[in-house]
Amino acid sequence: EMDKIATTGKETLCVPTRSEQPCLICYETADSNFSLACGHVFCKGCWVDFLTNAIKSGTSELWTKGSECPSHMCTEPIPEQFYKEMLSGSDELVSMYAKYQHYATNNFVDANVMVRWCPGANCNRAVYCKNPADLVRDVTCDCGTSFCFSCGKNPHSPASCDSAARWKELEYEQNKIPIDIDPH
Repeated sequence: EMDKIATTGKETLCVPTRSEQPCLICYETADSNFSLACGHVFCKGCWVDFLTNAIKSGTSELWTKGSECPSHMCTEPIPEQFYKEMLSGSDELVSMYAKYQHYATNNFVDANVMVRWCPGANCNRAVYCKNPADLVRDVTCDCGTSFCFSCGKNPHSPASCDSAARWKELEYEQNKIPIDIDPH
């Protein structure tokens, strides 16, 4: 029965399906198999193996093969809630879900021009820029680190990032001390 799969807005809710259909990976028939909206049925063990292998393989694997139904040629996305549901019940699985959340957060920040990681030492915060017109501006993170949101370098308003970089190069060139190698 696929009537237990509901879609609310953009997110697919995945609930156990009671089915006589065997798992498409191990071919075992379980009392309670799981499916995405696409209807491809897999047992919990195979789902857990698939999801944990995708996470253990790293971010490139996770955001390609690990983000869609494991059925051949199926592109049904796996919602975050499904990861949460499958990766629960043991400390090892909860830890794996935490790793997934970490990757998801990093992926969001790295792909979003409106968010940037704070360059402060030992700071793991991301700073959000509310106004896209203000992307070249100095900001201060909650940790106290000030930086240019656009380039991530030290604050340099009102100079542009290019001007600040050129100035830094000129400063470096002028302050270089030639090394005089004198054997005497």
